[in-house]
Amino acid sequence: MKAKKLIWQLYPSYLLVIFIALILLVIYSSSAFKTFYLAQTSNDLRARTLLMETQVTPYFKSREFLKLRALISEQGQKTSTRFTMVDLKGEVLVDSDERPEKMDNHAQRPEIVQALSGNWGMATRYSRTLRTRMLYVAKAIQLDNQIVGVMRSSIPINDLDETLNGLMKKTILWGVLISIFSAMVGFFVSRKISQPIQEFAMGADEISTGNFEFQLPVPNTQEFKQLADAFNNMSFQIKDRIQTVLDHVSEKETILSTMIEGVITVDVDGAITTMNQSAKTYFCIESDDVKGRSVGEVVRNTAIQTMIHQALASNELVQEDIALLHPQKLILHGHGMALKNAKQECVGALIVLHDITRIKRLEKMRQNFVANVSHELKTPITLIKGFLETLFRSDFEDKNETEEFLTIIQDHTIRLESIIDDLLSLSKIEQEQENKWIETERDCMNEVIERAIVLCQKKAHQKALNIKFESESGKKVMAKMNVSLMEQAVINLLDNAIKYSSDNAQIDVLLAQSSGENIVSVRDQGCGISQEHIPHLFERFYRVDAARSRELGGTGLGLAIVKHIAESHSGRVSVTSEENKGSQFSIYIPMTHHKEEKNV
Repeated sequence: MKAKKLIWQLYPSYLLVIFIALILLVIYSSSAFKTFYLAQTSNDLRARTLLMETQVTPYFKSREFLKLRALISEQGQKTSTRFTMVDLKGEVLVDSDERPEKMDNHAQRPEIVQALSGNWGMATRYSRTLRTRMLYVAKAIQLDNQIVGVMRSSIPINDLDETLNGLMKKTILWGVLISIFSAMVGFFVSRKISQPIQEFAMGADEISTGNFEFQLPVPNTQEFKQLADAFNNMSFQIKDRIQTVLDHVSEKETILSTMIEGVITVDVDGAITTMNQSAKTYFCIESDDVKGRSVGEVVRNTAIQTMIHQALASNELVQEDIALLHPQKLILHGHGMALKNAKQECVGALIVLHDITRIKRLEKMRQNFVANVSHELKTPITLIKGFLETLFRSDFEDKNETEEFLTIIQDHTIRLESIIDDLLSLSKIEQEQENKWIETERDCMNEVIERAIVLCQKKAHQKALNIKFESESGKKVMAKMNVSLMEQAVINLLDNAIKYSSDNAQIDVLLAQSSGENIVSVRDQGCGISQEHIPHLFERFYRVDAARSRELGGTGLGLAIVKHIAESHSGRVSVTSEENKGSQFSIYIPMTHHKEEKNV
């Protein structure tokens, strides 16, 4: 049903009140005027009756009805009044307008009955004799304190009806005029009342659309003025509170979007209410329209769904590790707890997911590292201990055997020392890398490589290997670096190439520049490496052939040291290899400064 405007609810009511008041006024005024007119006329008739009573009593007493009739006829004409005399039986004795013998018995007429009872009698009715409405007033005639008859006076009241009708018409006319004027005033008043309310409605619409700067005009009416002031004040408060809410929402969204932890909130039905970007990244969700959708529809992981159901059903913290295998391999540690309102009723659940993949990987690496270090240290220590026990039990008579044992002990001691030195070097490099501080200076990379080659020449000559160094630009390349660490990295690559190269082979060392990087490459012609081992070559203690590596004196840490030295210079390492053809290891160091070149 269509709602009506306030003015069309107020205005018809106002008109109805005026109409009812006018009708009541007309009815009351006509009734009051009629009553007043009858009262005045009846009083006048009483006075006339009293005057006539004094005149007709002598004639009535002497029974001179002819003279009596002549008297009342004469007085009736003079006063325009009809006089009638009736005896105790109701018979008409004399009438000023009609012959008595033609008139009915008046014993039952109301005014006659009242007069015979000793009171003034009055009545209004239609006279069949005169064929008009009459007002009658009657009074008893007494002789010697005894009622002997009734003197009745009457006048036509048709004039009264005509007067009342004229008055009614004038009253209605003035009532219509007053109603029209009142309607106009009422419409104006209704508009004045409804106009501020319409403005309030417009103001409410403006606020509902977000226009909190809108201000209602303040009317002159005190009540509306108070309402307008309260409305304007309310709009300011709503603006401040909404701004506060928006700030809180923006702050919440910023916090959630910048958190590395994944955050998911759901309602009691399991529909998502919040999911930050980290959570979407974990589950590879590209759609932004996840709010209101069920967790099972968005996240295809039964462990998450089970955790949410446990959180909704429990009042305690729920913790669980969740392994994701597709589309990416991740290990997440989840915390879940029910969300409650002020009445401590469960309204949803909060799930916080921590990516512990790296922690788990580091933990596994630590375990492997400890196991590898223990194994690598235990092997030489066990050998040293065994040969020492053998020497202690011998008589030292066989000098050659004793020297052989001591040589073995010395070799394993040197190997043990090498492992410890490499561990210390690796630890130092990692510490400097973690602190993001490493002492660097500008130096010539050509010279660093040449010094490393010189230090490795002795081992190379033992296998008749030729180490060839070439600078792609044919010029000296200056770079900002830690000279000792860079030299150690090149030595480790050369040492690795020497170990796995065949006799009389060649090792190529190339210094090049490309895409803002200085590249040092060491290429050998050895046995090469299977592709399955390449991703793990730079891990600590990783060996393609562990037995051969130990036989050649390797510690399993050389390439790991090379990788960390490159990373400490904000660089990287790479390897390409082909079985039975050789391998190439490269170090990429960014050019942090413009290179300085000199002719070789």
